[in-house]
Amino acid sequence: MDYLTYHNETENHRERRTGVQPQPTYLPLPTRVVMAMWKETYLKRAADLYRALSRAYGPARVANWSADRVGRDELVRRLAGGPVPLAFYLGHGRPRGWSGYRGLRYHHLEAVPTGERPAVGALISLSCSTLEFGRQLVDGGRAGAFLGAAAPLRIPTLLRLLAEFGAVYGAEGPPPATIRDLISRMDRRVAASAHPELAALWEQFELLGNPDQPI
Repeated sequence: MDYLTYHNETENHRERRTGVQPQPTYLPLPTRVVMAMWKETYLKRAADLYRALSRAYGPARVANWSADRVGRDELVRRLAGGPVPLAFYLGHGRPRGWSGYRGLRYHHLEAVPTGERPAVGALISLSCSTLEFGRQLVDGGRAGAFLGAAAPLRIPTLLRLLAEFGAVYGAEGPPPATIRDLISRMDRRVAASAHPELAALWEQFELLGNPDQPI
């Protein structure tokens, strides 16, 4: 993770008074994150999405935390530490959590303290049946917003939906500023695709939490 250095006003005053240069404080830069189950199909698509996000935000502001790179305990620590304005998960899911990362459940996340504000801004779960898990994340202050589905989804169509997310971030112009803006752009792409199965799958996704959550 990259870091931003700064000196606060107290340190600047001390430097003027004593001539002693203070040590910089390091703050983590906001990082958009791609997470994926350790399965070749999802790892490949995670790499594609990572590249699209990197074009939109710059590689220093995007991270690939797929399960072949990061274990469950480390993932939990990173998600609690933030700041993560936007995170995607790709893989199998259930109402109680994700199948990836050896089974990630809310109690794993709850066990690690976080700050007053959610460390994750908006979390998009491209998986089956994780809306109840998302409700726990939003209600528990772990995410400002959650976008996911309550029902099982067809994997081939879900992967096509993922490609549409990548296309949003590969387009010219600034990336979406809020989760509402991202959903609006996805609405237009799905409608333009004239693909009935894709439209039906996208209709199953529901947003929980703050629709104006910055991403």
